[in-house]
Amino acid sequence: MLSQGFLYRRLAGLIPCALPGVAGGSLMLRNKWQISSARDVFMSSHYWRLFDQLDEPPAFIVDLGGHCGHFVVLSELVLEERFGRSDARYLVVEGMPELIEEIRATVRDTGLAGRCTIVHGLVGKRSGSAVLRSGRSNLLEASVVAGGDRQSEAIPYVDLLAHLPEGVMVDVLKVDIEGSEYELVKNYPGLLERTRVCAMEVHEAGGVPEELMRALEAAGLKPCLPHIRKGPNLLILYKRGKQA
Repeated sequence: MLSQGFLYRRLAGLIPCALPGVAGGSLMLRNKWQISSARDVFMSSHYWRLFDQLDEPPAFIVDLGGHCGHFVVLSELVLEERFGRSDARYLVVEGMPELIEEIRATVRDTGLAGRCTIVHGLVGKRSGSAVLRSGRSNLLEASVVAGGDRQSEAIPYVDLLAHLPEGVMVDVLKVDIEGSEYELVKNYPGLLERTRVCAMEVHEAGGVPEELMRALEAAGLKPCLPHIRKGPNLLILYKRGKQA
C-alpha cells in the first residue's frame, strides 16, 4: 500500500505537499482528490500533446469537467515555457459540488484566480437538471443519472453560451464530462464552430463515438493526432485548419 501512496493520501490533509514556483504561487496537494487529479492531468500525454497544436498564445481556454483545477495549472506552465508568457483567461465548469472549492483553492494557491471564472453546474444540455453520482471512493469518476432518490440533489445544467464572451474564439476546449460529451456535441454546434483545438475524453458506453467525431468534423474540426485508448474510453484531439 505504501508503494501506491496510501499513507501519504491519508496524511495529505495534515501534511500537504507544496510545489513552489508554479505559475504565480505554489501547487498544493492537500487531499487524495487533489493527488489523483494531479496524476491524471500532469502525467497524461493526452494533455501534453495538445499544446504542440497551438500556433500562438491562447487568449481563452474552456475547461469542462474541471475536477481540481489542475488543467489550468498545466496550461499555464506549458504556455509560459513555450511562448514566454501567458495571459490566457479560463472558464472552468464542474458539476460535482465538492470539487468547486478544490478548484478555487488550486487557482488561488497558484495566483491564477484573477483570470479564472469558475462555474458550478452540469454540461451537455442547455437547460434542466440531473443527479450527478460519484463513486464512494473517487469523486473524480462520476456519472449523470436522469433521476434519483429524495436524498439526491439535482444539479442544474449550465448554458455555456451565457458564460462565453460573444464573438470570442475558444482557443482550447478541454472536455472530460463523464459521458455527457454526446449531449454537448449535439446541443452546442456553435461552440464547436468557434473552437480552435478540442481535447476530449469520449466514453464509448455513452453513445456512438463515430457519430460524435462526425459532428466535430461537421463543425470544421479535424483529427490532428491518433486517438489514445484509455481503458474503455478514447482520448481524441481535433484542430481547426489555419484557413478558418
